[in-house]
Amino acid sequence: MSRNQPKPHAGKKSISSHPSRTNANPAEICNFMLDKYHKSQNDINEEDHKLLLYNMKIAIESNIYTDINEDILEHFIKSTFESRTSFNLDEIEIFLTLLSIDKLTKLRDIEFLKILISEFNKFCLKNIFTENNDIQSFNIINIMPSLYNILTNWPDLDESILKPLSSTIIRLFYCNQSSVVLQRSTATIICLIFHKNLGINQDIIQEIIFEGKKTINEKKTITIIADQNEKVQVSLMSYFLIEIIQISENPDDSYGQSDTICKNVISKLIENFNPQNKIFEKFSKDVSLLLYHPNFPVCELIARNLLIGSMTMIEMKEVYIQTCLNVISELIKAVSKGNKLQKEEVFISFPMSLIDKSDETVLSLYKNSEFPSNTKERDIAIYILLSFCHKTESNSFLYNKSSVDYLMSYLSNKTEKNELKKIYDDATRNDDYSFPFDYSLIMSVSLFKENEMNLSLKKLIDFISKFNTQMTIKNRLTIIKTIADLTSIDRTFLGNPNVIKRIEASISDISPSVREKTIEILSNLLTNDEMNEKYFDCIILSLKDKSPSVISTALSVLMKQKNIENQNCQIIKNVTVLLDSQSSIVRKRSKDLIKKLFETNPILTFSNILIQNLMNENIQKIVNKMNLTELIVEKTIDTFQENVTLEGVKTVDFISTHYEEFAVKYKYCDILMKLHNEIEIEDDRILSLLSESISNLLCYNLIVDQKLAKETLKKSIFNLQKSVSVDVIFSESKLSCFLEENILKKSDITKNIVNKLLQFLDNKNVSKRSILIIGGLGKFTKENDLKSQIFQKLKVLYENSDDKKFRSIVLKSLLSISTSSDKLLLDISKIMENALFLSEEEIVESIEYFGYILEHDNDENSFVSIIPRLYPQILKIGITENTMIRTKTFNLISKCLERGILLSFQVSSFLVSLIFFEENHFEVLNLISKMNEKDQKFVVSSILSSIDSTIDLYKGKFSVFDIFHVLSQKNKNFFFEDLSDFFYESINLQKEQKIVSFVVNQLTKTFFAKEESEKILQITKNSSLSSQIFQILRESKKQNVDYNSIYICCQILYLKYYFEGKIIDEPPTFDEEKIDILKKYISMLMKQK
Repeated sequence: MSRNQPKPHAGKKSISSHPSRTNANPAEICNFMLDKYHKSQNDINEEDHKLLLYNMKIAIESNIYTDINEDILEHFIKSTFESRTSFNLDEIEIFLTLLSIDKLTKLRDIEFLKILISEFNKFCLKNIFTENNDIQSFNIINIMPSLYNILTNWPDLDESILKPLSSTIIRLFYCNQSSVVLQRSTATIICLIFHKNLGINQDIIQEIIFEGKKTINEKKTITIIADQNEKVQVSLMSYFLIEIIQISENPDDSYGQSDTICKNVISKLIENFNPQNKIFEKFSKDVSLLLYHPNFPVCELIARNLLIGSMTMIEMKEVYIQTCLNVISELIKAVSKGNKLQKEEVFISFPMSLIDKSDETVLSLYKNSEFPSNTKERDIAIYILLSFCHKTESNSFLYNKSSVDYLMSYLSNKTEKNELKKIYDDATRNDDYSFPFDYSLIMSVSLFKENEMNLSLKKLIDFISKFNTQMTIKNRLTIIKTIADLTSIDRTFLGNPNVIKRIEASISDISPSVREKTIEILSNLLTNDEMNEKYFDCIILSLKDKSPSVISTALSVLMKQKNIENQNCQIIKNVTVLLDSQSSIVRKRSKDLIKKLFETNPILTFSNILIQNLMNENIQKIVNKMNLTELIVEKTIDTFQENVTLEGVKTVDFISTHYEEFAVKYKYCDILMKLHNEIEIEDDRILSLLSESISNLLCYNLIVDQKLAKETLKKSIFNLQKSVSVDVIFSESKLSCFLEENILKKSDITKNIVNKLLQFLDNKNVSKRSILIIGGLGKFTKENDLKSQIFQKLKVLYENSDDKKFRSIVLKSLLSISTSSDKLLLDISKIMENALFLSEEEIVESIEYFGYILEHDNDENSFVSIIPRLYPQILKIGITENTMIRTKTFNLISKCLERGILLSFQVSSFLVSLIFFEENHFEVLNLISKMNEKDQKFVVSSILSSIDSTIDLYKGKFSVFDIFHVLSQKNKNFFFEDLSDFFYESINLQKEQKIVSFVVNQLTKTFFAKEESEKILQITKNSSLSSQIFQILRESKKQNVDYNSIYICCQILYLKYYFEGKIIDEPPTFDEEKIDILKKYISMLMKQK
C-alpha cells in the first residue's frame, strides 16, 4: 500500500465518498472522480487527490488502466501540472508510469516529462544524496521500469532531459545503500541512454569514472556468478564500464559496439590515473576475472585494448610503470587460466610491430640503470620480457602467468631436441645473468620435467649447489621448491650429497620463511625412514627455533611420523616446554602431539616428561581427559617401591595431589604412609617431601585407616625428635598436627611440636630458612596461643637485629603468621609503620607488605582501618626520586582506590606529582581514566590549580596536555569548561601572555589530530581574520592592538565554538555575539600592557 493512501475519517464530504461507488473497481473510481471534478470545474481537494492517485496506481498494477477515460485523464494531468510546483515520490512514480504506457499515447508530452525528471532529480538530491543517505526509506526501484519504457519508446528525447537524468542515475548506482537490483537497473538505464549515441556519452563515461573513484578504496563490489557457480567480486565501476562497452549498435557484432567506446573508456581511465586510487589497475583486474565469461564476451576486446593501452602508458610517464606492468601481469594470468579451462591454446592476436615494440620497451626497462632499485617492477618486467620473447608461428604471442612451466611445455612440443638442450645448458649455466636466477631455475626445471630422459640431472644439481650465501630470500625459496619438484620425478634425488647439504643449509637459514618452507616441503616429501636417516635431528632442532611459524610447521611434520621409541623420548622432552609458548598455534599443536604420544605409549611418554614440566596444566588435562591415570599410577608405584628417589617422590607428589580421581589419591595415600612408616630414609629431602605429600593428600578428607594413621603419627614424632633438619621438622610437625587434630581428633602433642620448633629460635645462629619455615608452621597451626608465642619470638628477633636482610626474612615470617589473626595483624601493621622511617630497602618491603595484606584482607580482619591512618605518611614517602619506592607506593594507592579504602580527593596531589615521572606517567593516566566523572574533574582541577608557569605546564617528556589528551578521548567537551576558566583566570591574573599562548597552542594539539590541529592553527593565523578583528577594534576606538593577543583570542574563540558543536572549516565570520566575546578577551589581554 502507498504511503500516501488516505485514511477514512469524518469531516468534509468529498465527491469520492459517494455511497454508490464504494464497491467499484479502481478504474471505475478514477473515472467517477475525474468526471465529477471535470464537470464541476472545481479544483480537486488534497484528500481526493491522494485517493485518486492511489486508485490509479492500483488500476495500473491490476492492468485495468485502459478502462480509465483517456481524455479526462489527460485533462486532469494537464491541470495538475499547471497548478502544482512540486511532486512527492509517489506522484512522480504514478505520473511516470502513466507517461510510459504505450496505449496512453495522448498523455505523451515532453514538457510533462521534463517536469517529472526535474522533480525526480531534486528529490534524490534532497533526500538521498546526503550524508545520512536514506535511500532504503524510498522505493526508488519502482521508478526504474517506467524510465526504461520511456527511454525505449520515446524517440524524441534530447540532452536537456537525459544529461541531468544520467547524472542522477549514476549517483544512485554508486549510492552506499543501493541494492543489487537497483544497481543492475540503474546500469541498464544508463546503457539505454548511452545507446542513443547523443553528445553526452563522453560525459557519462567521465561521470561513471569520477563517481567510481570514490568507491574503489571502499571496496564496494558486485557479485557475478562465473563458471561452475564460482562467484567473483568486481568493483562497481568496472561492472558499469563493462556493461557500457558491451552495448551494441549491431546485434550481430559479437563484441558489441565497435572498439571505439572501449578505447574511449581506457583513455578516460588513463586521464584519471592516480597511483593512489589504482582505478586503471582495478579495472584491468576485474576484466581479467570476467575474461571468457559467457555473459561478458566483450572482455576479450577490452583485454586487448588494455594491453595496448598499458604498453602505450609505459612510454608516457615513469609513474605509470608499476601500474602497467601489474595490469599486463594480471591479464597474463587470466589468459593462462583460460588455457587450462578450455584445454586448448588460447591466443589474443597482436600486430607484430607491437610485439617487437613490447620487447624493446620492456628490455630497455630491464637494462635501465635506475630501474633495478625497485625490485618488484624489475621482476615483473623480466617476467613479461621472458613471456613476450617467445613468439608463435601465427604472429601471436603466448603469455601465461601460471609460470614458465606452460611456456616450456609449449616450447618442448614445438622445438627440436638439440635446440631445447641448448636452452637448458644456457639456463643452467647462467654465467652472464641475462635473466635472474629464479627464472633461470624455473626454466631449467620445467625443461627437465618435460625432457628428463634427454637432459642432464647433474647439470641441474650443480646449478642448485652453485648459489649460496649471496642469494636473495626469493631465490633460496625457489631452490627448495625446485628440490620438491625434482623429488616428485625421482626420489633418489634426495640422496644426493649436494641436495642434503642444500636442505640442511635451508633448515638453518637466517630467514624464517625459508626455514618454514623447507620443513613444510620435507613433511610432504619424506617417508618415515628417510626422515629418520637424514633429517630427524634437523626437525628436532627446529623445535627450538625463534619463529613460532617454524616451530608450528616442525610439530606438524612430527605428527605425521610413525612411533619410534628412541625418537619419542627426544620429542616429548622438547615438546613439553612448548605448552607454555606465547603462540596459540604452537600450544595447540604441542598439545595434539603429546596427546598422540600418550595414546601410543603413555608410560614411556610420562616417564620422559621433565619433572619441571609436570606441573603444566595442559599435561594434567591431557592425561586426565584420556583416562590414562591408572596406567601411570601402576608405573610410578612399581618404580617408586623399587627405589625411593627424590625424583620419584616428586613424580608421586605431582600425581597424587594434582590428578582428580579419588581412587588414585586413596591408593597413593596408603602406599606413601606405609613407605613412611616402614622404610628408613636417610635423605632428609626425600623424607621431608614424602611427609609433605602425605599431608597434602590428607587434606582431601580421605577416610584413613585409624591403625595406619596412629602408626604414621608415631613414626612422624620419632622422626621429629631425632632430626636436626628444619625441613624434616617442619614437614613432620605439619603431618603430626594434621593427624592429631583431624584424623585422630586429639590435641596432646601440638605444644611439644611447637616447643621443639621454638628451640631453633633460641639459637644465635638460627638460619633464615628456619625462620621462614617456622613462620609457615605458625600460620598452619590453629592454636592462637601458639601463634602468639611464635610471633612474639620472631618479633624479638626482628627488633634486636641490625642486619637488614635478616630483618626482612623475619618480617616475611611475621607477615605469614599475622594474616590469619586480627590481633596479630594490628601488631604487624605497627612494625611496618615503624619500618617506613628506616632504610629505603625496608620502606619498599613495608609498602609491599601493606599491599600483600590488602590482597589477603577479608571480612574477619580490620586492616582496612589502618590505611586511612597511615596514608599521609605513605604518600609523603611515595613522592621521591627513588623509582621503586614511587612505583610500589602507587600500586598500593591504586589498590586502596579500587577497594574504596581511599577516595580520589585524598590522593589527587600524589597523582599529580607522579604523573610527570616517565616511569609512572602512563599508569597514573590509566588510573585517572578509570575514575568516575566527578573524581576525574577533581584531579583535573587539582592539576590546573597547580599551574603557575610554563615549567609547570611541561615537565620532562610530558605536559599537562598529555593528561587532557587521554582523558578527553571519550568526551572532548568534558574538560573544556575547566580549561576555559583556566584561560580566563590566567588572563585576569595577568599571567605572562606567553603562558596563555602556550596553553592555547598545546590545547589545540591535545584535542585534535596532527593534521587537524595544523589546519586550525593555520586558520587562526589567517591574515584576513586578523584584519577583520583589527578593524572591529579600531571601530571600537581601541588603539595599539597587539596582534599576538588577536591570535590567541582567535584560537580560544575557535575552540569554544568547536566544543559547542560548531565545526568551523573556514575562518569564522563575526556576528555581534562573537564580536563581544572577542572584545572581552582582548580587553583582558590589553590590561597586561
